[in-house]
Amino acid sequence: MKVSHMQFGLTLSAIAGAVLLFACGGGGSDSSSPPVSQTATVSGVAAQGAAMANVTVTLTDATGQQTSATTDANGKYSITIDVTKFKAPFGLVAVDPSGASENQESILATGPGAGSSAVVNITPLTSAVAAGSLSSGSPYDVTKPAVLGTVTAADVKAANDAIVALLANLLADAKVALPVDLVGSPFAADHTGLDQVVDEVLAVPVGAGVQLTNKLNYVGSSQVATVSKATVATLGSPFTVDFPSSQIAVGAFNSIKSAWLACFAQPPATRLANGTLSAACQAAASSSPAYKSNGYTFAKDFASWFSDANLVNPTMVGPIVVYATSATRALLQFTLVGSNGDAQTTNVIAQLIGGQWQVTGNQDAYDVSISSYLTSRTAPLRNGAATTSYVSALNPVYRVGANSSNPSNTKYVVVTGPGFPASGIVLAPNPSFAGLTYWPIANQTGAAATRSTTSTNVFKLAQVGVNADGTTSPVANLARVDWLPTAVTDFAQFTGFPEYTFVLVFNDGTTATVKKHLQYNVVPPFNGSLFYWDAMSASTLALLSGNQPAATSVPVSWTHPLSAAGAANVIVTASDGTTGAQNRVSVADDATSATLTPPTDTAQFPAMTTPGAYRWFQLTYRTPVSVGRFSVYDSSN
Repeated sequence: MKVSHMQFGLTLSAIAGAVLLFACGGGGSDSSSPPVSQTATVSGVAAQGAAMANVTVTLTDATGQQTSATTDANGKYSITIDVTKFKAPFGLVAVDPSGASENQESILATGPGAGSSAVVNITPLTSAVAAGSLSSGSPYDVTKPAVLGTVTAADVKAANDAIVALLANLLADAKVALPVDLVGSPFAADHTGLDQVVDEVLAVPVGAGVQLTNKLNYVGSSQVATVSKATVATLGSPFTVDFPSSQIAVGAFNSIKSAWLACFAQPPATRLANGTLSAACQAAASSSPAYKSNGYTFAKDFASWFSDANLVNPTMVGPIVVYATSATRALLQFTLVGSNGDAQTTNVIAQLIGGQWQVTGNQDAYDVSISSYLTSRTAPLRNGAATTSYVSALNPVYRVGANSSNPSNTKYVVVTGPGFPASGIVLAPNPSFAGLTYWPIANQTGAAATRSTTSTNVFKLAQVGVNADGTTSPVANLARVDWLPTAVTDFAQFTGFPEYTFVLVFNDGTTATVKKHLQYNVVPPFNGSLFYWDAMSASTLALLSGNQPAATSVPVSWTHPLSAAGAANVIVTASDGTTGAQNRVSVADDATSATLTPPTDTAQFPAMTTPGAYRWFQLTYRTPVSVGRFSVYDSSN
């Protein structure tokens, strides 16, 4: 056991006192020996591309006891523990109530002794260390005593050393001396040294591990490694530095940050008046070329931000590079945290023009996108025989509605790329369904279509069922238009930001082609059990069972465990078998309830009384820098 100098001094005092009392013939109530401290301190910095300011850090010990603290503006925290009560190993989780940052984890195998302290930083890299140390491979399990309690100092060292070897070139480029302790080394969220390496690696939890992607490669040649206890010995060759790290250094985007903060220092009425941006807000985006993203001008693309009274003098996180496509083009993540504590996050293209980075948007004329999802799906609930499965999926989006930039003469859209049938899937309108802001899937043959009969644009790739004991087993894909006929087994095809092609077919037979990169990889379904999920309440589930009348409002509530991502929005979808309605509402990161009303073009959500009627409720989680996740509760199969 390590004994600190303070402990040693106290021990000598105690011995001296005992000798003196013995010499005096006894020890009465007059003894003034100071008590021995039984407390220790665990402190460090929480950061993810920037300091995680004002977030909650929770320490869990091997017996399940917990204690918490809040970080300061620089991401620093300090927790005092009673060493007679808290038993190592310790797991730590940093949870951002604003939703601006992903939850991050860290681990300490051997706790500090009485009167001493330990440094435990909490970053994407320490989340990877936790994944490489825990038997499950899930960094979220630092809150599970049964998993956390088995971790040894050797486990943590092996994980740390493997990640350091993988990142050796990046660490050398950032002038970090080796060896380095990713958890316990001195750390400041200042984008230098070890924090620079945090900026240069995209770390995404994938359930059984944390996937690390090297941002110092261009898209198309990205190096990727997944860290778990099972893989720490075989992470592969060290990442390479393919272009100067200064190209994507946070400091390179200071002019963008200053311009955005100047714009959002103004009141909403000044920022955007009668469709015209103020001079300060015009300066926040490029003028040559003029900003355009998915067909939207800067004023229209960020209209909801410009009009938000909570976003006056907001806290800005980033810009953070997601990936670089060339020496002069990168995808940046922007986050503004408002006075109400909620975060607004988006990704937008910037280009290096005249030696200065400027926000240009992607310059595309059409509003299409592709993303990946991992879903916790509970169905069918209507007949009371529901089971839960985890489903991996792709989400191709062709946006429609009053605010869409897409043309009215589009007939259908064909989408091809990894995971889709070779001929592509087709998106088309469903005019019988009110409130849809996207075109759902019409077929998976690439054939021309004038309409869809579904209400979903989520294309399912593979699933596993959850058994009674919590384990998972493969389940055949459903025979439906929104499911791939044969489950995907090769998930490596989704790493490294693969490209997808959208072909818009217009009424006159002409076409337009748009290319999009998948920003975050598809996670295999068996990893679903290693994430933490919110759970719908019994009263909400009752609205999905049996026969239900038409509703002018639907109350939805759920429980929210510590390590689960917060909900970003709630969706209610209902169909009587012929017509349907869908609406969604945004919620705060820590919300556990919401009430939804029908979309403006219909008076009520249809009844669920006929055999073909169905409803499904969805919680979409706030995952700003990782694979999208949502929970779906479905009355039908």
